[in-house]
Order: sequence, then structure tokens, then C-alpha cells
Amino acid sequence: MINPKFALDTNFVAPCILHGSKSKNKFNWLDTLIYMQSKNIITLSLPTTTQAEIYGVLRSGRMKRKLKNGTKVPLVLEHHEILKIATVYKEIFNLDYMNKLDGAKLDDPSTYKTQLSQEVKHSAYQMDIRQCLEYLRNKGIDLARFDRNEGDIYDLHIMVSSIKEATDYLVTTNIKDFPNPLGTCVVIQKENLPEVLPLYP
Repeated sequence: MINPKFALDTNFVAPCILHGSKSKNKFNWLDTLIYMQSKNIITLSLPTTTQAEIYGVLRSGRMKRKLKNGTKVPLVLEHHEILKIATVYKEIFNLDYMNKLDGAKLDDPSTYKTQLSQEVKHSAYQMDIRQCLEYLRNKGIDLARFDRNEGDIYDLHIMVSSIKEATDYLVTTNIKDFPNPLGTCVVIQKENLPEVLPLYP
């Protein structure tokens, strides 16, 4: 496949930007993907709906950090700290959009998903949950998990964007979150990347 397009899920990106960094001598799959994009070997897709979720995860303390005694506690980042990280990864983040999220009230872990649903109405596709469900059903996507209220409804947004942007792969850390394949998009984990990435010098 020539220049395949990869959509990136929140649960793949968030740990990469927190625990790996371009400034550290440490392997990071996200850095590798960005490098390959810079060489026009692949294309990456991180729609604003996913960027908003990443912001909410970092702002509300959904990510954890480990203390010296081994205890894991919520990692809550301030707006300026998130912007600093996004700037490091400016190849995939829309910094103007991320900066506008400061007033979106995404700092409460119990309500940030509800606030996100309001925020994404103003995103590129301007689709609410009902419209996402209708769009995906019209595309023949199996939504049985969501009909049983077993799926995270926010995943519907990345499903829609993956189809609309004609991505070849969706990279996630939990493959069970999504129907697979998602139309013509194959859902994979980072462990599958060596199997699907083009060879490069």
C-alpha cells in the first residue's frame, strides 16, 4: 500500500506524548509515525474531536502517574502544560484549536465526556451522537455493542472521522472498542504496526 493513512485513537496518543518525548532517547511509536509522515511515507489523521478528548483526558486527571512507592494517582495537567506538550507534537495537533479548549470546562473527570460531546458539535463534522449513529448505520457499520450500551459513545466520533477521512488503519490500544474492520479501515494495535508500515530507509 502506497502512503497509507493512519487515524490515531486517544488511548494510543495520550501515553505516547506523556511517557515518551522527542527530547528523550527513548523509543516512541508516535515519534516514528510522525517521522514517517515527514518523509511522505504515511499520512496521519488526528481530527479535532480526538484532540479535544486528549485534552480532556490530560486536563481531568484520567491519566495516572506512579509515585515512588508504586501508588498510582491521577495526573492533572493545567492548560499551559497541555499546550506545551501539544507544541512538541505540533505536526499532529491544531494548536489554535487546543488553545480554545481552555474554557471548555474539561477539568472534571465525572463530567468531561459530557462537555466533550458539547464541544465536538463545533468540530469539523459538527455531528452529535445521534447523527454519528445514523451516519455509521448508513455505512453498514455493526453497532451492536452500542445498542447494548456497552460501547463508549465518544468512540463514535473517531469512527466517523476514520471513515470520512478514508483512513486505512485506526491505531488504538483497545481493539475491542471498535467494529473491525471499520468499513475499509482496519483497526490495529501498536503491536501490529511493524506488519503494516511501509519499509523506509
